[in-house]
Amino acid sequence: MARFVADNPHRLAVKHANSQQNPEADWGRNVLDSIEFAFYLLNRHRGGGFTPDNTLVIASSVSNGGGASLRAAEQDRRGLIDGIAVGEPNVNPQFNSGFAIVQGEGQPLAEHSRPLIDYLTLVNLYQGCANRDPALAGAPLNAVAAERGAARCASLREAGLLTADGLEAQAAEAQAVINQAGLLTEQNIIQPSHWFLSVPQSISHTYANAYSRAAVTESLCGLGYAAADANGAPAALPPASAAAQFGTSNGVPPSAGIAVMNWRNPGGPKIDRDSVSPSTGRQDENFDGALCLRRLFTGQSLTPEEARLQERLLAGVEQIKASGDLRGLPAVMVTGRSDAILPPNHTSRAYYGLNQLVEGGRGNLRYYEVTNAQHLDALNGLPGYDSRFIPLHYYYIKALDLMHDHLTQGRALPPSQVIRTTPRGLRDGAAPPVEVEANLPPILDNPGAAAITFAGGMLRIPE
Repeated sequence: MARFVADNPHRLAVKHANSQQNPEADWGRNVLDSIEFAFYLLNRHRGGGFTPDNTLVIASSVSNGGGASLRAAEQDRRGLIDGIAVGEPNVNPQFNSGFAIVQGEGQPLAEHSRPLIDYLTLVNLYQGCANRDPALAGAPLNAVAAERGAARCASLREAGLLTADGLEAQAAEAQAVINQAGLLTEQNIIQPSHWFLSVPQSISHTYANAYSRAAVTESLCGLGYAAADANGAPAALPPASAAAQFGTSNGVPPSAGIAVMNWRNPGGPKIDRDSVSPSTGRQDENFDGALCLRRLFTGQSLTPEEARLQERLLAGVEQIKASGDLRGLPAVMVTGRSDAILPPNHTSRAYYGLNQLVEGGRGNLRYYEVTNAQHLDALNGLPGYDSRFIPLHYYYIKALDLMHDHLTQGRALPPSQVIRTTPRGLRDGAAPPVEVEANLPPILDNPGAAAITFAGGMLRIPE
């Protein structure tokens, strides 16, 4: 390690990626531990007498926390949890060929339930090129230099991963590859902004490291972390920034002054996005690194060392898969149809379908899919987002209210349904304020044609 530190000045390790513990495998247990700790504190500081039998516990959170809550409910054998209400959960359901998913009059999707490392390494490989699709010319924050997208397209074509000739045709083909993998077309308009914000790039790298339990010294696909100087090379992280990391970082760099670096960049390590791929000689946003991460999942053209890493990665992915068995606990999931980070066909829809098979008539899970809603409400104030998207968090709070009323008053949970919202649009060149009556319809006790149904091995999602 001392030699590694000397040879890699300013390099940093990040807990999620480099702990070698695959922390996601313990997310469910972590939630259960937190509930047990809450009971300990209540009994210590509020006079005692609090037990799972007399205290209402709703496991609830969003994104990673939503997936952790579902896993906790699956693993709960002490009766700690009374109900679940989660938003846009990062859940990786076990694949079950016993059902397919169909939206509206579209073709049934049989290849659902892809794990996160599958669909995000795919997006990480193709999205930089897809951004150049003329259909996305007006997408919010489609702001990465056009020549870099063109270079990514050229590298994909050269590697035989695209067949079209000409930039526009290659970009459209790259977008088609993404959608053919079960990512909804409703998310296409959002992905360029996520690419600009390095969302698929950062998640692919962090989670590949975590699942494979890779040490920082293994430099998975030549990638790593460091602060950057004005030229994009590794630099010392200021002590004040390091001290504030717990409060200012989301744990998945780039964030809080830490960048993802390509240590294989010719001429020395450089910020991943600004680096050159050794195999292509292009400034193509590190095509080599993206292809390496993708192949660690698919298993294509691996070196012996990469094959060992892939074996570990696949084992790590198996550790985080969900069973779909909530053992009859009442549960509500809320997801935005335009989610471009956790696509519904591989997360919420897939989990709901799996639950219907596993629990059958004893299940008590409801799924509410919200149109014109996406994963990051924080972006909804930006131009292009404000006119197109409504706040998903509104319906997450409604889900909590429904679960509380169900557990305390016996109110039946509304059936699974599509909630058809109305975007704000533009008024005098600006998006008007969100109005509940105009933009945010209620979750209906009788959804009629908007009802989500499961029968005959088919999960049907209305338009």
